[in-house]
Amino acid sequence: MPPASNMARKPPEKKDTPSAKRVKVANETTLNDQSAPIQQTNSSQPLQDEQAKVDKIIEREVLNIVDLPDDILRLIFQMPGCCDIVKARGVCKRFRNLIEEHRVEMDFHDTTICSTNVVQIAALFRNLRSLILSDPNLYKPHYHDMHFETVARLHHLQVLKVNYFDNLTDRGLSLLAQGCPELRELHAQDCKRLTDTGMQYLSQCKQIRYLDICCAKITDAGLRHLSRGCEQLAILSISWCVDVTDTGLQHLALGCTKLQQLFVRGCQKLTNAGMQYLALGMQHPSQGCRSLLVMNISDCIQISDHGLLMLSKGCVHLHTLCLNGCKLISDLGVKYLVQGCKQLQTIMLGGCSQVTDASRQLLQSLNCAVYM
Repeated sequence: MPPASNMARKPPEKKDTPSAKRVKVANETTLNDQSAPIQQTNSSQPLQDEQAKVDKIIEREVLNIVDLPDDILRLIFQMPGCCDIVKARGVCKRFRNLIEEHRVEMDFHDTTICSTNVVQIAALFRNLRSLILSDPNLYKPHYHDMHFETVARLHHLQVLKVNYFDNLTDRGLSLLAQGCPELRELHAQDCKRLTDTGMQYLSQCKQIRYLDICCAKITDAGLRHLSRGCEQLAILSISWCVDVTDTGLQHLALGCTKLQQLFVRGCQKLTNAGMQYLALGMQHPSQGCRSLLVMNISDCIQISDHGLLMLSKGCVHLHTLCLNGCKLISDLGVKYLVQGCKQLQTIMLGGCSQVTDASRQLLQSLNCAVYM
């Protein structure tokens, strides 16, 4: 008969779960740290030893990204990096839903992805608020109006940057206006095929506040369309739109009275009358762009001291004014500005040959930065 000691079976060993192992490792490390004798250290001894111990614990307790809560994942997925975010979208259904529902910005600046794939990728994120496609440094993107049929499906889009898109036409703006009613910013600098018809389409975007269409082929008729539909417009750049005249500024003074920044550099058909329209409207208190803070009228060669007098009477909140290349302006015009625009902080007078050091000293005495 076998001995009694052999009759008693050993209970099965209990295997540690992964979480128990992590706790065990942490406890062992803590015990080892507590039992270790305290060593005297001098002030020059580096603290890497303690950091190394912490790093070892972290390495043993690496947390898989899928274990993170949704709130943390949403923050991670909001970080830039279009290629990485597309890869993350394919990991699992949970990731895809989080990304599609909460990703609000895609920046394809300096990307080497072809235009068709960029638009298709952007279309995956149905709640996208901001889409940046501009890339003036590497190449001029070969986008066409057909790409904007896909972009127009982003019905919550608020910011779109498409600077230097040679092939964007009025039809593309028509698609955007129909599909993106929440559009607030459109950066379309150097899109030279846009015309007054495109501005008519764009006037359907009632919430637009920022519009950069410099170098476009627009005239006073285009500004009339904007003034009738884009009453919330606060920032407008029409620099080098060479066919714009004083009549166009009159339209803005009647309909876009909330303008805060206006850039009309190189619009050489503008005269002092245009400045009067902006500052005073048609002599009615509700007219005119009296909230203007920033203006760039550089290279508007027909504007003289009288134009600055008009601005000093109506645009009294101006704090930044660029007058480079306005050769008819003299010390008298600067004096008008000093008297009327008490909040002036920065003025640029490069190429204004009739402005002397007396004006510089006057402006600097008022703590206004002067660039000549």
